[in-house]
Amino acid sequence: MSNDERDDRDDADPGDTESGDADDGSDDNWVGDSVDEDAGGTADRDTGGPTASSSASGQKGPDEKYCAECGAVINEKAEICPECGVRQPGMESGNDERIVAALLAILLGSFGAHKFYLGNTKLGIVYLCFFWTGIPGIIGIVEGVIYLTKNDDEFRRQYVDE
Repeated sequence: MSNDERDDRDDADPGDTESGDADDGSDDNWVGDSVDEDAGGTADRDTGGPTASSSASGQKGPDEKYCAECGAVINEKAEICPECGVRQPGMESGNDERIVAALLAILLGSFGAHKFYLGNTKLGIVYLCFFWTGIPGIIGIVEGVIYLTKNDDEFRRQYVDE
């Protein structure tokens, strides 16, 4: 094929078959092929959830675990099982609860904010009734320091799990 024939072919409309060359349709599928390749490529990506093969067979993969309640295969980092909706053990937010309670006790202890936060409403109301004396403020600072000196297990056992 000469350069002139190649230029004529490039100038011709792809849908125009008058140039004498029959279009075999192989170039028309390049868009469809690229879409199919992209769809296949995204299906192989790790989406963070259980793969179809592991959940269907009931065997866990390297980044998966079994639900504590229903035994379904779930992502290792999942806090709640998508099958049964139960929060997984060991997924607590750490010592945030203890830190928040301590800050409330130190900053707003005279109003009993830390007692309300921990669910001890009756004692919170007592603090609120006597905030004008300043005594609940002093007690709140002391309680805040005590909260900070306890480890998470002691704090949960003594103040949260009442």
